[in-house]
Amino acid sequence: MRENQHHAIEMLQRVDKALRTVEQHIHVNMQTMSAQQFIAAKRSLQNARADYEEATSYYTAGSFK
Repeated sequence: MRENQHHAIEMLQRVDKALRTVEQHIHVNMQTMSAQQFIAAKRSLQNARADYEEATSYYTAGSFK
């Protein structure tokens, strides 16, 4: 079980890093995006971040086994 916990922590850290990278790319490229593309990208990022936060809280609550 300890190995699963370690793996879950690593996965959450990788997802967090990926989300931050996407956020940076959106910020850097927002001037070349249409308004619709920008809004869609931000919405997708917000949804992904919410899923990440839910997974993190699920794990930290001790529900992950």
